Amino acid sequence: HNLRICRMNLPLFQLDHPSITLTLEFSATTVIFGAAILALVWALLQFLIIARIPVQSNGAGVSEETGLVSSTDSEATTARLIEIYEAIYEGAESFLRAEYSVCALFVICFAAVIFVLISWGTGWD
Repeated sequence: HNLRICRMNLPLFQLDHPSITLTLEFSATTVIFGAAILALVWALLQFLIIARIPVQSNGAGVSEETGLVSSTDSEATTARLIEIYEAIYEGAESFLRAEYSVCALFVICFAAVIFVLISWGTGWD
């Protein structure tokens, strides 16, 4: 069985041959799932690129012009980088927690408004 959310289907590609009949249809469901899959693949690609970056300082090949820290003590530099990483991580976590709280409040209020309007429009059945 084929479940279609959008009733209007536009033929994207159609091939008619006596022995072969192939029709690809362009629908809202195709666009939604295609965009979701593309976004997930892109997010995975970005994660893999960023995950390959090491969080350490080896001191080799880093000069005062090219490096972030002009120190030859790689252990102290690595410790400082980890400290900065943890501070950024904690800040991002608290920001997301606050953002999700606001979003949850909005969703709950908006759902209540929609529920009241639909119930009122249908005579509270």
